[in-house]
Amino acid sequence: MSKQIKERKKFKIKIKFMDVTLCFALLVSGITLIEHGQRNAKKQAQLIRYEMDLDYIRNNPINMEEDETFSVCTINVQNKYTSEDSHFQSGADLVISLAQNSVDIVGTQEMKCSTTDTLGEDLENYQYDLIGEPRWGTGIIGNCLSFANETNSIAACEIYMPMTITLPWIPQNMEEMVQGIQEGSIMARIVTSGVCAIDGIGYVRCYNTHLDYGVDTIQKRQMDALLELIDQDNAQLPLPIIITGDFNADLESDNMKYFIDQLSQRGINVAIGEDDTYKGKLEDGIYTTLPKKVDYIFYSNMFQISEYHMLDNPSSDHKAVLVYFEHR
Repeated sequence: MSKQIKERKKFKIKIKFMDVTLCFALLVSGITLIEHGQRNAKKQAQLIRYEMDLDYIRNNPINMEEDETFSVCTINVQNKYTSEDSHFQSGADLVISLAQNSVDIVGTQEMKCSTTDTLGEDLENYQYDLIGEPRWGTGIIGNCLSFANETNSIAACEIYMPMTITLPWIPQNMEEMVQGIQEGSIMARIVTSGVCAIDGIGYVRCYNTHLDYGVDTIQKRQMDALLELIDQDNAQLPLPIIITGDFNADLESDNMKYFIDQLSQRGINVAIGEDDTYKGKLEDGIYTTLPKKVDYIFYSNMFQISEYHMLDNPSSDHKAVLVYFEHR
Protein backbone atom coordinates (compact mmCIF):
# COMPACT_ATOMS: atom_id res chain seq x y z
CA MET A 1 0.00 0.00 0.00
CA SER A 2 1.41 3.31 -1.03
CA LYS A 3 2.26 5.93 1.56
CA GLN A 4 -0.30 8.28 -0.02
CA ILE A 5 -3.12 5.75 0.41
CA LYS A 6 -2.13 5.14 4.05
CA GLU A 7 -2.15 8.87 4.77
CA ARG A 8 -5.55 9.19 3.12
CA LYS A 9 -6.96 6.38 5.30
CA LYS A 10 -5.53 8.01 8.42
CA PHE A 11 -7.10 11.28 7.36
CA LYS A 12 -10.51 9.62 6.88
CA ILE A 13 -10.25 8.01 10.35
CA LYS A 14 -9.44 11.41 11.84
CA ILE A 15 -12.42 12.94 10.06
CA LYS A 16 -14.72 10.19 11.39
CA PHE A 17 -13.35 10.67 14.90
CA MET A 18 -13.87 14.41 14.63
CA ASP A 19 -17.45 13.82 13.40
CA VAL A 20 -18.20 11.54 16.35
CA THR A 21 -16.59 13.98 18.78
CA LEU A 22 -18.53 16.89 17.27
CA CYS A 23 -21.80 14.96 17.48
CA PHE A 24 -21.13 14.09 21.11
CA ALA A 25 -20.22 17.70 21.90
CA LEU A 26 -23.40 18.94 20.21
CA LEU A 27 -25.47 16.35 22.08
CA VAL A 28 -23.98 17.36 25.45
CA SER A 29 -24.38 21.04 24.59
CA GLY A 30 -27.99 20.48 23.56
CA ILE A 31 -28.79 18.54 26.74
CA THR A 32 -27.05 21.21 28.82
CA LEU A 33 -29.07 23.97 27.15
CA ILE A 34 -32.31 22.05 27.69
CA GLU A 35 -31.34 21.39 31.29
CA HIS A 36 -30.44 25.05 31.80
CA GLY A 37 -33.76 26.13 30.30
CA GLN A 38 -35.68 23.70 32.48
CA ARG A 39 -33.91 24.92 35.61
CA ASN A 40 -34.52 28.58 34.75
CA ALA A 41 -38.19 27.91 34.07
CA LYS A 42 -38.53 25.94 37.28
CA LYS A 43 -36.71 28.61 39.26
CA GLN A 44 -39.02 31.29 37.87
CA ALA A 45 -42.05 29.20 38.81
CA GLN A 46 -40.61 28.71 42.30
CA LEU A 47 -40.05 32.43 42.74
CA ILE A 48 -43.59 33.26 41.58
CA ARG A 49 -45.04 30.74 44.03
CA TYR A 50 -42.68 32.02 46.74
CA GLU A 51 -44.02 35.56 46.41
CA MET A 52 -47.64 34.37 46.32
CA ASP A 53 -47.11 32.22 49.42
CA LEU A 54 -45.34 35.06 51.20
CA ASP A 55 -48.32 37.33 50.62
CA TYR A 56 -50.72 34.62 51.82
CA ILE A 57 -48.81 33.99 55.06
CA ARG A 58 -48.68 37.68 55.88
CA ASN A 59 -52.44 38.02 55.45
CA ASN A 60 -53.61 34.74 57.00
CA PRO A 61 -52.28 34.27 60.53
CA ILE A 62 -52.77 31.03 62.47
CA ASN A 63 -54.05 31.24 66.03
CA MET A 64 -51.86 29.59 68.65
CA GLU A 65 -53.54 27.28 71.14
CA GLU A 66 -52.41 26.37 74.64
CA ASP A 67 -51.06 22.86 75.27
CA GLU A 68 -50.74 22.22 71.53
CA THR A 69 -47.72 20.12 70.53
CA PHE A 70 -46.07 19.15 67.26
CA SER A 71 -43.50 16.52 66.33
CA VAL A 72 -40.34 16.63 64.19
CA CYS A 73 -38.11 13.79 62.99
CA THR A 74 -34.81 13.64 61.10
CA ILE A 75 -33.62 10.43 59.44
CA ASN A 76 -30.75 9.46 57.14
CA VAL A 77 -31.95 6.33 55.34
CA GLN A 78 -28.66 5.48 53.57
CA ASN A 79 -26.51 2.63 54.85
CA LYS A 80 -24.03 -0.05 53.87
CA TYR A 81 -25.56 -2.97 55.77
CA THR A 82 -27.91 -4.56 53.27
CA SER A 83 -28.54 -4.87 49.56
CA GLU A 84 -29.17 -1.62 47.76
CA ASP A 85 -32.88 -2.06 47.09
CA SER A 86 -33.84 -3.44 50.49
CA HIS A 87 -32.13 -0.81 52.63
CA PHE A 88 -33.77 2.09 50.82
CA GLN A 89 -37.14 0.36 51.07
CA SER A 90 -36.51 -0.13 54.79
CA GLY A 91 -35.90 3.60 55.15
CA ALA A 92 -39.08 4.36 53.23
CA ASP A 93 -41.01 1.95 55.45
CA LEU A 94 -39.81 3.82 58.54
CA VAL A 95 -40.95 7.12 57.02
CA ILE A 96 -44.36 5.58 56.31
CA SER A 97 -44.45 4.37 59.92
CA LEU A 98 -43.79 7.93 61.09
CA ALA A 99 -46.66 9.13 58.91
CA GLN A 100 -48.95 6.46 60.34
CA ASN A 101 -48.10 7.82 63.79
CA SER A 102 -48.92 11.38 62.67
CA VAL A 103 -45.44 12.88 62.99
CA ASP A 104 -45.86 16.43 61.70
CA ILE A 105 -42.52 17.09 59.98
CA VAL A 106 -39.89 14.60 58.75
CA GLY A 107 -36.52 15.61 57.28
CA THR A 108 -34.93 12.79 55.25
CA GLN A 109 -31.41 12.53 53.88
CA GLU A 110 -29.98 10.22 51.21
CA MET A 111 -33.29 8.99 49.89
CA LYS A 112 -32.98 7.27 46.52
CA CYS A 113 -34.90 9.10 43.78
CA SER A 114 -37.00 6.10 42.74
CA THR A 115 -37.83 5.43 46.39
CA THR A 116 -38.79 9.08 46.85
CA ASP A 117 -41.17 8.92 43.89
CA THR A 118 -42.91 5.85 45.33
CA LEU A 119 -42.85 7.31 48.82
CA GLY A 120 -44.48 10.51 47.60
CA GLU A 121 -47.40 8.49 46.20
CA ASP A 122 -47.74 6.46 49.41
CA LEU A 123 -47.63 9.54 51.63
CA GLU A 124 -50.60 11.06 49.82
CA ASN A 125 -52.73 8.41 51.53
CA TYR A 126 -51.82 10.03 54.86
CA GLN A 127 -52.30 13.61 53.62
CA TYR A 128 -48.55 14.32 53.64
CA ASP A 129 -46.67 16.55 51.21
CA LEU A 130 -43.08 15.93 50.12
CA ILE A 131 -40.81 18.75 48.95
CA GLY A 132 -37.19 18.89 47.76
CA GLU A 133 -35.14 18.21 44.64
CA PRO A 134 -32.16 15.89 44.00
CA ARG A 135 -28.77 17.38 44.82
CA TRP A 136 -27.72 17.19 41.16
CA GLY A 137 -30.86 18.93 39.96
CA THR A 138 -33.71 17.61 37.85
CA GLY A 139 -34.23 17.09 34.15
CA ILE A 140 -32.29 14.98 31.67
CA ILE A 141 -28.85 15.09 33.31
CA GLY A 142 -30.06 15.53 36.88
CA ASN A 143 -32.20 12.40 36.87
CA CYS A 144 -29.39 10.33 35.36
CA LEU A 145 -26.86 11.39 37.96
CA SER A 146 -29.06 11.60 41.03
CA PHE A 147 -28.59 8.51 43.18
CA ALA A 148 -29.06 8.19 46.92
CA ASN A 149 -28.92 11.92 47.21
CA GLU A 150 -32.32 13.34 48.05
CA THR A 151 -32.75 15.81 50.87
CA ASN A 152 -36.49 16.05 51.42
CA SER A 153 -38.89 17.54 53.90
CA ILE A 154 -42.15 15.71 54.53
CA ALA A 155 -45.02 17.36 56.38
CA ALA A 156 -48.57 16.57 57.38
CA CYS A 157 -49.51 20.22 57.03
CA GLU A 158 -49.73 22.80 54.29
CA ILE A 159 -46.26 23.76 53.00
CA TYR A 160 -45.61 27.23 51.65
CA MET A 161 -42.58 28.79 49.93
CA PRO A 162 -40.79 25.47 49.11
CA MET A 163 -37.23 25.95 47.87
CA THR A 164 -34.17 23.78 47.19
CA ILE A 165 -30.91 25.72 47.49
CA THR A 166 -27.42 24.50 46.57
CA LEU A 167 -24.78 24.90 49.28
CA PRO A 168 -21.06 25.53 48.57
CA TRP A 169 -19.45 22.17 47.82
CA ILE A 170 -16.71 22.67 45.19
CA PRO A 171 -13.12 22.61 46.59
CA GLN A 172 -11.43 26.01 46.49
CA ASN A 173 -7.82 24.87 46.65
CA MET A 174 -5.63 21.84 45.99
CA GLU A 175 -5.62 20.75 49.63
CA GLU A 176 -9.42 20.59 49.71
CA MET A 177 -9.46 18.81 46.35
CA VAL A 178 -6.99 16.11 47.47
CA GLN A 179 -8.71 15.59 50.81
CA GLY A 180 -12.14 15.47 49.18
CA ILE A 181 -10.98 12.86 46.66
CA GLN A 182 -9.37 10.76 49.39
CA GLU A 183 -12.52 10.88 51.52
CA GLY A 184 -14.85 10.50 48.54
CA SER A 185 -16.87 13.44 49.79
CA ILE A 186 -16.90 15.80 46.79
CA MET A 187 -20.55 15.97 45.85
CA ALA A 188 -23.27 18.58 45.60
CA ARG A 189 -24.97 19.53 48.87
CA ILE A 190 -28.36 21.17 49.22
CA VAL A 191 -30.83 22.50 51.76
CA THR A 192 -34.58 22.12 51.39
CA SER A 193 -36.70 24.82 52.98
CA GLY A 194 -40.38 25.54 53.37
CA VAL A 195 -42.90 27.13 55.72
CA CYS A 196 -45.22 24.66 57.44
CA ALA A 197 -48.66 25.79 58.61
CA ILE A 198 -49.26 23.79 61.80
CA ASP A 199 -52.71 24.05 63.36
CA GLY A 200 -52.59 25.49 66.87
CA ILE A 201 -48.86 26.27 66.52
CA GLY A 202 -48.60 28.72 63.65
CA TYR A 203 -46.26 29.07 60.68
CA VAL A 204 -42.87 27.40 61.19
CA ARG A 205 -39.99 27.79 58.74
CA CYS A 206 -38.23 24.45 58.25
CA TYR A 207 -34.80 23.67 56.82
CA ASN A 208 -33.46 20.20 56.06
CA THR A 209 -29.91 19.45 54.92
CA HIS A 210 -26.99 17.01 54.74
CA LEU A 211 -23.49 18.48 55.01
CA ASP A 212 -20.03 17.45 53.76
CA TYR A 213 -18.31 14.72 55.77
CA GLY A 214 -14.76 14.77 54.43
CA VAL A 215 -13.43 18.34 54.34
CA ASP A 216 -13.94 20.54 57.41
CA THR A 217 -13.40 23.83 55.55
CA ILE A 218 -16.08 22.94 52.98
CA GLN A 219 -18.44 21.88 55.75
CA LYS A 220 -17.83 25.21 57.51
CA ARG A 221 -18.73 27.14 54.32
CA GLN A 222 -21.93 25.14 54.08
CA MET A 223 -22.82 26.04 57.66
CA ASP A 224 -22.14 29.72 56.92
CA ALA A 225 -24.32 29.54 53.81
CA LEU A 226 -27.16 28.03 55.84
CA LEU A 227 -26.79 30.75 58.49
CA GLU A 228 -26.88 33.40 55.76
CA LEU A 229 -30.02 31.84 54.28
CA ILE A 230 -31.69 31.87 57.70
CA ASP A 231 -30.80 35.54 58.14
CA GLN A 232 -32.14 36.45 54.69
CA ASP A 233 -35.40 34.60 55.27
CA ASN A 234 -35.80 36.08 58.73
CA ALA A 235 -35.24 39.61 57.41
CA GLN A 236 -38.01 39.06 54.86
CA LEU A 237 -40.48 37.32 57.20
CA PRO A 238 -39.57 36.52 60.84
CA LEU A 239 -40.88 33.07 61.79
CA PRO A 240 -39.95 30.39 64.34
CA ILE A 241 -37.45 27.90 62.90
CA ILE A 242 -36.88 24.15 62.81
CA ILE A 243 -33.69 22.71 61.27
CA THR A 244 -33.25 18.99 60.64
CA GLY A 245 -30.37 17.11 59.08
CA ASP A 246 -27.29 14.96 59.06
CA PHE A 247 -24.55 17.52 59.73
CA ASN A 248 -21.64 15.04 59.73
CA ALA A 249 -20.16 16.88 62.71
CA ASP A 250 -20.18 15.69 66.31
CA LEU A 251 -20.63 17.95 69.31
CA GLU A 252 -16.89 18.12 70.00
CA SER A 253 -15.94 19.31 66.52
CA ASP A 254 -14.95 22.94 66.04
CA ASN A 255 -17.50 23.31 63.25
CA MET A 256 -20.44 22.11 65.34
CA LYS A 257 -19.39 24.21 68.33
CA TYR A 258 -19.28 27.21 65.98
CA PHE A 259 -22.64 26.38 64.39
CA ILE A 260 -24.40 25.88 67.73
CA ASP A 261 -22.98 29.17 69.00
CA GLN A 262 -24.11 31.04 65.88
CA LEU A 263 -27.60 29.57 66.09
CA SER A 264 -27.77 30.38 69.79
CA GLN A 265 -27.13 34.03 68.96
CA ARG A 266 -30.15 33.82 66.67
CA GLY A 267 -32.38 32.35 69.38
CA ILE A 268 -32.15 28.77 68.08
CA ASN A 269 -31.38 25.79 70.36
CA VAL A 270 -30.29 22.22 69.67
CA ALA A 271 -32.08 19.07 70.79
CA ILE A 272 -29.52 16.60 72.15
CA GLY A 273 -30.14 13.11 73.52
CA GLU A 274 -27.85 10.79 75.47
CA ASP A 275 -27.27 8.23 72.70
CA ASP A 276 -25.25 8.62 69.51
CA THR A 277 -27.16 8.92 66.25
CA TYR A 278 -24.50 7.48 63.90
CA LYS A 279 -23.81 3.83 64.71
CA GLY A 280 -20.34 3.69 63.20
CA LYS A 281 -18.86 2.12 60.10
CA LEU A 282 -19.56 -1.60 59.86
CA GLU A 283 -17.14 -3.83 57.93
CA ASP A 284 -17.44 -7.62 57.96
CA GLY A 285 -19.61 -7.50 61.04
CA ILE A 286 -17.18 -5.30 62.98
CA TYR A 287 -17.49 -1.60 63.75
CA THR A 288 -14.32 0.08 62.50
CA THR A 289 -15.27 3.58 63.69
CA LEU A 290 -16.80 4.84 66.90
CA PRO A 291 -20.45 5.94 67.05
CA LYS A 292 -21.13 9.66 67.41
CA LYS A 293 -23.83 12.32 67.28
CA VAL A 294 -24.20 13.85 63.81
CA ASP A 295 -27.97 14.03 63.32
CA TYR A 296 -29.67 17.01 64.95
CA ILE A 297 -32.89 18.94 65.29
CA PHE A 298 -32.53 22.67 66.01
CA TYR A 299 -35.48 24.75 67.18
CA SER A 300 -36.40 28.36 68.01
CA ASN A 301 -36.43 29.17 71.72
CA MET A 302 -40.14 30.00 71.62
CA PHE A 303 -40.54 26.20 71.72
CA GLN A 304 -39.50 23.71 74.37
CA ILE A 305 -38.96 19.95 74.21
CA SER A 306 -41.68 17.81 75.75
CA GLU A 307 -40.34 14.44 74.51
CA TYR A 308 -37.10 13.21 72.88
CA HIS A 309 -36.85 9.78 71.26
CA MET A 310 -34.41 7.83 69.10
CA LEU A 311 -35.76 5.30 66.62
CA ASP A 312 -33.61 2.51 65.27
CA ASN A 313 -33.71 1.55 61.62
CA PRO A 314 -31.93 -1.85 61.63
CA SER A 315 -30.79 -1.55 58.01
CA SER A 316 -29.37 1.98 58.39
CA ASP A 317 -26.13 3.27 59.87
CA HIS A 318 -28.10 6.16 61.42
CA LYS A 319 -30.79 6.28 64.06
CA ALA A 320 -33.74 8.60 63.59
CA VAL A 321 -34.26 11.48 66.04
CA LEU A 322 -37.88 12.25 66.98
CA VAL A 323 -38.74 15.27 69.13
CA TYR A 324 -42.07 16.61 70.39
CA PHE A 325 -42.29 20.36 70.96
CA GLU A 326 -44.67 22.71 72.72
CA HIS A 327 -44.83 26.46 73.23
CA ARG A 328 -42.98 27.83 76.24
